[in-house]
Parts: sequence; structure tokens; C-alpha cells
Amino acid sequence: MADTKISALTNYTTPLAADIIPIVDTANTTTKGVTVPNLLKTANLPNGLNNGTQSAVQSQVVVSATNYYITNSNLALPNPTMAGMAVGSRYVWRVYLTKTAAGTGVFQMSIYRGTNGSTSDTQDVLQTIGTQTAAIDNMQVDVMVTVVTTGASGSYFWTMVPRHDAARIVGFGLDQAAVVSLSGTVSAVAMNTAGLTFGLGFKATTGTPTITVPFVTGNVFNLS
Repeated sequence: MADTKISALTNYTTPLAADIIPIVDTANTTTKGVTVPNLLKTANLPNGLNNGTQSAVQSQVVVSATNYYITNSNLALPNPTMAGMAVGSRYVWRVYLTKTAAGTGVFQMSIYRGTNGSTSDTQDVLQTIGTQTAAIDNMQVDVMVTVVTTGASGSYFWTMVPRHDAARIVGFGLDQAAVVSLSGTVSAVAMNTAGLTFGLGFKATTGTPTITVPFVTGNVFNLS
């Protein structure tokens, strides 16, 4: 049987605004008063969106007091497939780092916001993790950014939970007497920039350790 246009069917009438018509489309639009849902919204994707890679594959011989962007940590909103972030949108990372014995001094983690996916973006957060010692160590850091306010003067709440393998106040320098949970709020920043990207970075204030990032995973949840 050959395909037939709807308009060519018997008793065809133009749809009215009150009619309920099953339509599947990939973009939000209104036709004859009928709203067509965007079926690709993240609300319908239980696992959210990820950065498409599980590996950072980064080995960085650190220059003292220099900021570094963690390879593949950048999470950008797909545009125009998604309407964008909303209050309650969450950016979530798990990153694994190792250090050599050369590193001493304060070690810091960063949260970047911008469109470049590099240290050229705005460094909203520069958080001290611990004071390094001359010892080899491995560390896992879980980071979350939760959107509190959208728009040109938006805000977000962030958390970092680092854990390491070495003894207390050794290696990366974390105090393992308790789970280290760091947090804060970034306010009055642009959260409506097209192609906005969040990503992570690190900095060793003194010493020249080799920091290796064997993997980083990132996901975005609860987009509008």
C-alpha cells in the first residue's frame, strides 16, 4: 500500500487548538495551538548526559603556582537540543589523581565556568585540599555543582569530597581523621551564557610534583 498524505485522507479537516494530536518532534514548537513536546529533554533520560569519555589521560609535570585544567572535565550543555540549565540542575564529577614525592606545599582544586573548556575560563572556586608532603599518593575527588539561580546574575552551590590513600596529612595532605567535605556558594555570575561549560582544575603552590589524572567522569542532571 502506497503512503498517503494526511491531507489526502477522506474526511480530512484542519486540526483545531483543542484537538489532541500525537506528534513526535525533536524541538519545542506550537502548531495549530498544539504544543509539541521535546522528547529529548534530560528529564526523560534517567542517566543524564555525560562528557562522552571516561579517561583524562593527563600526566602533568607541574610548574609551581600554575593553574592546570583537567583534560576532559569540561561539561557543556548541548545546544539547541536542550533548553538549558534550570534551578536544581547538577554537574557531577569523579576525578582520580596521583602525585609523585616531589610535591610539597598547598594543593588546590578549581571549578571553572566559561565557554573555552580551559584555564581561560573564569576560575570561580580555588579550594585548598591539603598541604602536600614529599610522599607518593593517590586521591579521588567527588565534585558537585548545583544551580541555585539562573540568568545573568545566577548562583550555584558546590561541594568537594576528597579521599586519599596515604597516611593522615601525608602525600596530598588530607586529614583522614574525618571525611573531608568542602563546600561554598558562588553568587552574582552569568549562568545564561550560550555554550556555558563547567570544568575542573588543580594547582600546586610550591614544589614540582608530577600530577597524573588517569580518569575523570562527568555527568549533568536535571536540565530544563
